[in-house]
Amino acid sequence: MQSVKGVIMGSSLEFIEARLQATRDAQTEIATTWVWEEQTVVQWDTRVTDFTAKKAASDTQEGVMLNKRALFEGTVVQIHDLTVDGVKMARIKWRKDEPRKAILATVHADGGGRDTVQKEARAWAAVWSSFDAAWVPTPGNTLAAFNTLVALSETQENAFNLEHTKWREKAEELNDFAETCEELCVAWYGAATTVFPEGTPQGDMIRSTVPTSYNPPPAGAPNPLELTSVEDLGGGQVRANYGAGGETATELQLQWEVVGVDPGYTNSAVVVRPQQTVAAGVAGNLVRFRTRAANASGEVFSGVRELTLG
Repeated sequence: MQSVKGVIMGSSLEFIEARLQATRDAQTEIATTWVWEEQTVVQWDTRVTDFTAKKAASDTQEGVMLNKRALFEGTVVQIHDLTVDGVKMARIKWRKDEPRKAILATVHADGGGRDTVQKEARAWAAVWSSFDAAWVPTPGNTLAAFNTLVALSETQENAFNLEHTKWREKAEELNDFAETCEELCVAWYGAATTVFPEGTPQGDMIRSTVPTSYNPPPAGAPNPLELTSVEDLGGGQVRANYGAGGETATELQLQWEVVGVDPGYTNSAVVVRPQQTVAAGVAGNLVRFRTRAANASGEVFSGVRELTLG
């Protein structure tokens, strides 16, 4: 496994999810003729559902973790700024006090990282307390308030580390599950294309609909725009909900195909975030959706979401 999230075994999670969905669809289509002995159609359905659930859980936890990090880093920035101001004002105040000048020469406010900022802040607070704990270098910047802010940063750091650990666990669980799914998809494809040689209707369908190789997006291509869910609103109307991604895209599209009617993802609409409604078909149609993000360097697609219109 190469990373906590993103690319594993030379494939992206989005590619593995798309391959899993395509494998399940192909197996469903040929189920009356042949079913692989290692995975029933129901088991493929369960894998698709579990993949979606595990990815959603990982993404949700990542959001919680990033929020905790933002709070922590915001406090660290405040501490650094107050340390810089405090040390500067102290050097001015005690510029003629040689012993204190010597001590202040050992106090730094260079920053450079969260741990460094906290370490410098604690050192400055100790010197401040020993010189004059009642002194206020800048309006509102009391020693008590400064120490409270430093303590808050430590509490926030612990909270961030806890949520980061939880996220890594869910991301690793997703990656492990994706790795298993990829192995099963590869094995199924090998078995299915042996049972159904090239030139047979089933064999040609499998070879044309199931992706078998991951092609990384070109350098500079945008990140895919996440399609978090699609909701049936009735009357052929579907609401698409979007997540993160697509930041450097010059084109963002929602694409969909009506299975058995369209030859591919021939329907599209310009993306409107965070959600939009499109007319996708009629009751009873199985419709698959994805997003397309493109710029001058290339294009990428999201994982596929599907639903049957009511």
